[in-house]
Amino acid sequence: MTAEGSTCPRKIDPVSATMALIASIAIAWTGWLRFGPPPAPEPLSPGAKLPALQLIDPETNEPVLLLGLRNKVVWVTFWSSTVSESDSDLIDLERVWRRFKGREKFAMAAVAVDEARVGRLLELVAKSKVSLPVYLAALETRKRFGADAAKLPFHLLVDETGRVSAVAQGREGATFARLAEQARQRLDKIDPIGNSRFAWR
Repeated sequence: MTAEGSTCPRKIDPVSATMALIASIAIAWTGWLRFGPPPAPEPLSPGAKLPALQLIDPETNEPVLLLGLRNKVVWVTFWSSTVSESDSDLIDLERVWRRFKGREKFAMAAVAVDEARVGRLLELVAKSKVSLPVYLAALETRKRFGADAAKLPFHLLVDETGRVSAVAQGREGATFARLAEQARQRLDKIDPIGNSRFAWR
């Protein structure tokens, strides 16, 4: 028996405690999904739709969104300008560009991942005397496309429907030859010009 005016301590109801815990976890999880970091993007693979190419013009430092790529075969290469001129991927990419640039349905972008080294990039482009379109990739673009230093150069071949048709990495001649042949086949299908051939040498 208790003295008048005193109160008994309430016992904790296990069911209520469990429900409160579950509700707290659910609220925390909802907050994490809404305000937490975004999930890592899925790596691009053949058949995937090409995300928007948000790049930077190295000469003006202005953002560039490449548009009008539908109904074209597009070759995108992520590369690094930190290498020497003789080891640069620009020379091999320029050979591809010169071979295909006359095809109305072909587009190309050499995208350097060294955003902080724009001076070095412009110097390399000038020394290499290349004419292909060269851009810089911002951090967000590098993450979205999975273009990290360990995978460079990293090539994407995109078909006329805007979907990735081939993914490759490396600067070996065989890699360029295989991608060039795939590009030629797609171009001949959507923009035939006879029996022209692409010879990689």
